[in-house]
Amino acid sequence: MNYVINYSGLSGDATASHIHGPADVTATAPVIIPFTVSAGTSGTIAGTVAVTSDQLTYLLGGRTYANIHTAANPGGEIRGQITP
Repeated sequence: MNYVINYSGLSGDATASHIHGPADVTATAPVIIPFTVSAGTSGTIAGTVAVTSDQLTYLLGGRTYANIHTAANPGGEIRGQITP
């Protein structure tokens, strides 16, 4: 899977980022795909990662979300549901 995530306006530097799933828009879920994120309040996270058949099903079914964490919000400052 190729991915590009643009973000801006964080309260502080990004400390972590990943995809969680499976989850609908109101639920939380464990990390299934980690990313490397550079410290900063804005930026782009891009890359390529191999996904399992289960992960692909979750991604194509709209059951995953990207989350970016900061020191002020260690549980996640911003979240975006991934939809096909």
